[in-house]
Amino acid sequence: MRYSWKGYWGAASAAIGILLLGLFVIAHAMPPGVSWSKAAAFAILTMGCASLGFVAYRYADEVMLQTHKTAWFWGSLGAVVAMVPAMIVLSWHLVPFPLLPARLDHPQIYFVLGMECLLVAQLMGFLAVGAYRRWLG
Repeated sequence: MRYSWKGYWGAASAAIGILLLGLFVIAHAMPPGVSWSKAAAFAILTMGCASLGFVAYRYADEVMLQTHKTAWFWGSLGAVVAMVPAMIVLSWHLVPFPLLPARLDHPQIYFVLGMECLLVAQLMGFLAVGAYRRWLG
């Protein structure tokens, strides 16, 4: 296994760029609501980002792999622990949050909000633990 900074971070950066561009296109260029075209776009987007993730993994060295495993473990664990109070605060409107829908009367909204919040919280935890281990630890 050989480490390549350009190969590792280049593929990861490309995956993030493709994901953001794809989500922008899905949100703004496709018709609102549920459709097969959106499902297909999400599937293609997921496979493309996963493929780039596999390429990035190939170029990572052992230290980077261990750091990522530790950061994902602690970041995800912190996100799971923080999700229950966060969802209570958001769903009961205890803190004004402008992006939250005014009506939360559909189970689908709870599901989507839960998945989005969990993914964002995991990413924030991963970045925080990864930055700590990289620069302070």
